[in-house]
Amino acid sequence: MTSFPARERRWSFVTNHARVLACIAANPNARLRDIAATVGITERTASQIITDLEQAGYLSKSRDGRRNQYAVDGGKKLGHARLKGLAAGQVLALLLEVFDQRPLL
Repeated sequence: MTSFPARERRWSFVTNHARVLACIAANPNARLRDIAATVGITERTASQIITDLEQAGYLSKSRDGRRNQYAVDGGKKLGHARLKGLAAGQVLALLLEVFDQRPLL
């Protein structure tokens, strides 16, 4: 995934939470600093978002030596009323396909 400086990106249809989850889905071994750089946020913000996603059940985190290993729960249903019935994995597959064709991060 390609990163763009924050000054080039004023707003986005895709939230930072979705961007972090897509980044982790693409690379479950990514370091926090790499996730932050890819998404264009601070490491502290990336850490907070990962905590949010973990608490919501979209991903789990475990230690592998000195590094974190992430696992995305693609079967987790989205909580938004209009998106009921869609699983996180379905949305992530779409995002990752779009990011590969045209980098948005």
